[in-house]
Amino acid sequence: MFLRPDLVRADIHEAPSWTGRNFIELYSLAEKPNWPGYLGAPRFASAAFGAQSFQALTRKINETAWQILDGLNWRKIPRFADDVDPRDKQGLAAAAVNDRNIEKKQLEWMKAHGVLPTP
Repeated sequence: MFLRPDLVRADIHEAPSWTGRNFIELYSLAEKPNWPGYLGAPRFASAAFGAQSFQALTRKINETAWQILDGLNWRKIPRFADDVDPRDKQGLAAAAVNDRNIEKKQLEWMKAHGVLPTP
């Protein structure tokens, strides 16, 4: 509504709410076969709220960017995805193991074919 009001359906405020008390409940809702593809309460949506949310997010991103430029170790910043759902941590850990295995195979192939990148 804030960025592209022309893309918002006129009956948005009549859409049912899909809300939960925590992320576990939200994940459960999103797994339901009749899930409409969104989470939240459309009846409360407004361009003004979207603008307020966007401006707050933009301020936070700018603040963090300046802190990093001033020397903050960005690797120590908590990541949203790490705290959302235990399934995310499990999935990310499994993906990291898979990525390391692929990297190992690729390096072995490059060694065998004499095409290792120069440092």
